[in-house]
Amino acid sequence: PLYAKSRPLGHLRLKEDCFKQVATTAREIWECQRYIRAELAESRIAEEVAAWGGAECVVGSSGTIEKCAALIAAAKAARDGENGSSPMDASLTPTEILIDDLRALVHSLIMAPTKAERMALPGMQEKREDVITGGALLLLEIFNTLGITKMAVSPTALREGAVIDSLNRMLPSFQPFTDLRSESVAHLAKRFDLEGRVTSARHSAKLAEALLHGLWRCADESSLVHELNLRDKELMMAGVHLHQVGLFLGHSGNHKHAYYIVKSSELLLGFQPMELEVIALLTRYHRKKAPSSSSADLKKLPEDIRKKVLLMIGLVRISIALDRRNTASAVKRSDVSRREDGALQITITPSEDAESGEPADISLEAWAAEQELKFLSKRLGQTVMIFSTQSGECWGKGCGKAKHCKVPEAEEGG
Repeated sequence: PLYAKSRPLGHLRLKEDCFKQVATTAREIWECQRYIRAELAESRIAEEVAAWGGAECVVGSSGTIEKCAALIAAAKAARDGENGSSPMDASLTPTEILIDDLRALVHSLIMAPTKAERMALPGMQEKREDVITGGALLLLEIFNTLGITKMAVSPTALREGAVIDSLNRMLPSFQPFTDLRSESVAHLAKRFDLEGRVTSARHSAKLAEALLHGLWRCADESSLVHELNLRDKELMMAGVHLHQVGLFLGHSGNHKHAYYIVKSSELLLGFQPMELEVIALLTRYHRKKAPSSSSADLKKLPEDIRKKVLLMIGLVRISIALDRRNTASAVKRSDVSRREDGALQITITPSEDAESGEPADISLEAWAAEQELKFLSKRLGQTVMIFSTQSGECWGKGCGKAKHCKVPEAEEGG
């Protein structure tokens, strides 16, 4: 690191030095805050950080910070339940801590002076209730001292970094991950691939990426697709890459097996619990009946995330359908354009045989994708059709009573 500073401010030390009574007193809280502030002032950490020009991103790791994030999530879930809205699953720890949420957590801990009262707080775990008050006070003082308003919560910490650093020093041939998240997705996909479908999954992921970029370009400005960001795109791509892993446990219910593997595997590194839940849901609903916003396993998500996940599910389902025979070659490309009537058109182009030059038969892929148009259109709030350059046919609502009619290619919008 360019700069590091260690001070005697661990949560166990704070417990031993500041909180000696059975029930926490106002005097102990004040003494703890005064001690922390003195240590931070003596360290001159605020001046050091300012000399470096401040920080664009603040990341926190390890037990106390992870526990504070979990308690914040549990408190929000409890409040949602009291308000009659769908409560967020408290196990889906947020990927960041906001200062207002941290202040609320500290207040709730101060108002729970005894062990029994702290244990009654949503999400509290035994063996943490005696030290969490000091840890939360310390974190809030660090926020205040450094002017932090938001902190990202890392799923890994110094231990993992020390292991990678040691391997790098000991093994000349060691190559650390350049992109931990994407490489762990690829590793999990390969590990659970019994039928050689990884190549097909990669191809579907490329088609999904093309569809998303096309929708960003052509969809109505009011469309939900414009709320999807690059991180959402990454999660969607991971869902497509991993949709086939459930086949490792069997064909029947393989979409449910995929959800279990993604949620239970410790091979997906660098993802937050909420992100893992999103990826798992994308694999869970890549086939069979499409979900609704009232589906039990989607209701535990915050409403804004739930809406985006439903849209991503629509994109995942149609991109997988476009490689229905798992050839990774039939549909060469998928392009999105805007028709004169305002509908969105997905134009699918077949690949050509290297020797004969004949186009591949993509009729099955077109039919499979057609089955997903209604769901995707509903989530986008805009009609979506499919046009095949091979047959010159259009599939989807608005293509005529028979659903199949020859139409000219639409002009690209944007």
